[in-house]
Amino acid sequence: VESARGNLAAMLGLDEGALVFHLKRLRYVDGRIYAVTDDYIPLVLCPALMHTDFTQHGLLRTLEAHHVCPYAEDKNIEVVRATPEVALYLELAEEAPIFVTRILTTDREGRVIQYATSQADAFRSRFRVRSTANIITNGK
Repeated sequence: VESARGNLAAMLGLDEGALVFHLKRLRYVDGRIYAVTDDYIPLVLCPALMHTDFTQHGLLRTLEAHHVCPYAEDKNIEVVRATPEVALYLELAEEAPIFVTRILTTDREGRVIQYATSQADAFRSRFRVRSTANIITNGK
C-alpha cells in the first residue's frame, strides 16, 4: 500500500495521498522473465487486496469476487529505452528498446478501478489488434 502522488493520483482520479494497492509482478514466458508489470488500484475499492496471496489468486478474479468489475480498458503502447532496473529484470542492455503498455481500466459507470503498466522486451513482443465497425449503408 502506498500513497497516490502526482501522475498516479491523476490517472486514478484520486486526491493526493489517497491510499492505493500496488502489485508489482514479473511475468514469465518459457521460463524467462518477459515483462515487469505494476498494477495500482484505489485501496478503498477492495481492501481485501492487502491480504491476498497473488501466487494463488489472479488480480481480476479477486476484484470481481469483491464486486469490482472491469468493463473497459484504454491501452497506450510506446517504445522507450529500458531503465537500468528494468534492463536488469529483463536481462537486456541498459537503454535497449522496450514496449511500455499503460492501461486504464474502468467499471461500467466509468469509474477508474485500475492503472497498470507493463514493460517488455520490444524484440520479444508481438501485438494483435482487431477492430470491428458497424457499416451504415443507405439502403443500397
